[in-house]
Amino acid sequence: MDHQLRYVAVSATVPNLADVAEWIGGKALSFSEDYRPVKLERFIYGVPFRGDNMFLFEKTLDWKILNMIERHGDNKPVLIFCPTRKSTQSSCDALLKMLGKKNSTFFAGTETESINIQDKKLKEYVRKGVGFHHDLSDRRAVEQLFSDKKIQVIATTSTLAVGVNLPAHLVIIKSTKGYQNGKLAEYSDIDMLQMLGRAGRPGLDDSGCAVILTTVDMEHHYRALVSGSNNLESSLHKNLVEHLMSEICLGTITDVQSSTRWLQSTFLYVRVKKNPAYYQLPDSESPEQSPDIVLQDICMKGLNTLVENELVIKRVSETDHTNFEATVSHAPEYEFLRYSVGEKPFLNTLKSNANIRFPLNEKLTGVADKVFLMIQVRYLVGASHKP
Repeated sequence: MDHQLRYVAVSATVPNLADVAEWIGGKALSFSEDYRPVKLERFIYGVPFRGDNMFLFEKTLDWKILNMIERHGDNKPVLIFCPTRKSTQSSCDALLKMLGKKNSTFFAGTETESINIQDKKLKEYVRKGVGFHHDLSDRRAVEQLFSDKKIQVIATTSTLAVGVNLPAHLVIIKSTKGYQNGKLAEYSDIDMLQMLGRAGRPGLDDSGCAVILTTVDMEHHYRALVSGSNNLESSLHKNLVEHLMSEICLGTITDVQSSTRWLQSTFLYVRVKKNPAYYQLPDSESPEQSPDIVLQDICMKGLNTLVENELVIKRVSETDHTNFEATVSHAPEYEFLRYSVGEKPFLNTLKSNANIRFPLNEKLTGVADKVFLMIQVRYLVGASHKP
């Protein structure tokens, strides 16, 4: 490896790697699935469901879990990711009820007398080889039992996917919706990939399996996700105002031109060039706009939001006639002035005179236009009398 190399960005899921390389100015190295130390199979099942009661949908999925384990588990450790704590227990309940109907002891259980487990229901489950993972007082015990192969199945919430190293041969994601900020919504792609990443145990398995149970309408989305065909897109435009404010405070952005230059250094600009329609504002006049126009619209929307909320002050540039003369011409000291009889034709001729540095392209309206022109005439006269 090059000793001058300071940063290495690694991802197992970014299909448009060349875009990231273009953004950071680095070299892209792409490796196929053949390089995986543990081969991973992925299965997505779209489950038909009518209505919008996701609680009932989860209940439907509970009764499909045993079938998924029998089909893909290979009698090895299983993790079931559930949307809520209550859902982890309902998964265990359904699993053991179905085993009871089959008069089967599919999972090897363990004696719990010597194990410090507080929850009585969890203690009962552990004897039958399954457990749920959410109560803080019993988490360590459940994790240890799973690691020691004394229980074969853990039902848990998505929080286990982050920070706890408990890989399994089979991962089942029971429903792709979870509670985020108090609302039920689809898991982010990153959360999904975190959970899927628990399937397969390097050093213990030569293969792993991940199963996603979702609604029929989301089946295509998750097939694209696991196959790596979903391009990585920027989210900068969704929170642009905060970033613009930060760069303004740092002095990076001082005007519209510098804000555009700053945006052109971001991953957003790279993707806008490739996929402008994805970032186009809903109220855009044209259905198809060039990448530069899309970027300009995004930039101006953010800057205008800052102006409207009085976080920055808008100062129009010299090209918009807000140079010194234009500013002075709107001063309250000149409000008493009026146009004299016959003065407008002369001023209309004067406003497009070649010697006027800042000509007025519009028709004369208020008295400020008269002052604006007369200040420039005074400058011209003063300049012509210089020694």
